[in-house]
Amino acid sequence: MPHSLTDRFKKNLFHCIGPSFCEKKYLLGVSGGRDSICLLDLFIKVIPVSQLGVVHVNYQLRGKDSDKDEKLVRKICEAKSISFYGLRPQVKKSSEASLRNIRRRFLKAIKTENHFDYIALGHHAQDQLETVLMRIVRGTGVFGLEGMKAKNGSLLRPLLPFTAGEISNYVATHQLKFRIDHSNFSEQYFRNQIRLELIPVLEKLSHRYGGTEAFYRRIHSLFSEVGDLKTLQERQIRRVYNELSFSTPFWIRINLEKFKKLSLLNKRQFIHLICRDLKIESGRKEIDFILEKILAQKNMDGVGGLKISISCGEIFFQGKNHRVRQGKILHPLQLEIPLPKVPEGYELRFARAGDRFRSGKLKKKLLQVRIPQLERRLLPVLAQCDSSQVVWFVENLTSSLKKS
Repeated sequence: MPHSLTDRFKKNLFHCIGPSFCEKKYLLGVSGGRDSICLLDLFIKVIPVSQLGVVHVNYQLRGKDSDKDEKLVRKICEAKSISFYGLRPQVKKSSEASLRNIRRRFLKAIKTENHFDYIALGHHAQDQLETVLMRIVRGTGVFGLEGMKAKNGSLLRPLLPFTAGEISNYVATHQLKFRIDHSNFSEQYFRNQIRLELIPVLEKLSHRYGGTEAFYRRIHSLFSEVGDLKTLQERQIRRVYNELSFSTPFWIRINLEKFKKLSLLNKRQFIHLICRDLKIESGRKEIDFILEKILAQKNMDGVGGLKISISCGEIFFQGKNHRVRQGKILHPLQLEIPLPKVPEGYELRFARAGDRFRSGKLKKKLLQVRIPQLERRLLPVLAQCDSSQVVWFVENLTSSLKKS
């Protein structure tokens, strides 16, 4: 191998952060296992220890073994004069997701309180493959093949280009002590099933095409290409999203027929962007459910607080904080169009049930000009005082509202 793992690690940090990587402060998540111990040792070799901190979460789920994990990590930190931050949470749920959330919250809190620049975790190439295979089995779109990013904001995974074999060789060569978590060999967890049953088959087959190391290099390159394509596609769909949608403090609106003309991929990405803008969590399952409802032209209320109303060929998306509540006065609507002068004997107000326009019902007129039901609830009208007789109304409320 032309370069040592340490040299490649340093180049990876340079690639992720830039030439100032050696000046930054890093908070490492260290469990005491082989991968995180390797991560810690590599950081010690390339970054001054005064710029490092270590977080260890002892979930206390494995009795004395959990305590021994913590003792090892704490001992290394004391020997190297590295700041150690430990947590012993009272765990109610032991699912992978709940434990991961506990660690994530603690890492973010320590990072903020102690002004670290980055959080670094020890995921490697095999972990990446496990993650993508899990997504494929559970169900994912093409961009689920991107996997984890080496840099995602202030979160770093600098070992992603390295294989489990390379990490094992490094740990053995440098005689690093580490702990073995025997729960990693239990088939109780889905990830372990992928690791213990499926990946060995793929690695065995890879021997026909250059071997395991070459196989993981190709996989890493594939995931990187998918990530680049995702970035380009997100820029494209964001442009389409900005052109087709209209966002107000009350809803996001898009024309149904224009939405239908989008490709299936763009429809899914469009819904993903809407959910993101409305601060609604959504995965592939939720997005497909929402898409099914829209194409069937059915209203819905429930997915993470998302409400969808379809009326007069328009789709209205509302989040938890975007419900229509009719006020007593008009100025909170912040209309971008000038309102008419109010003659004596007239008033500006919202449309009401039973209002009339000229010789007929206002509701009938609004249907004729295709004003959606949701907009009718906030429709400004000019009417005679103490009367149901309307003489003027806003014909396109959404485009008249100031954008949110």
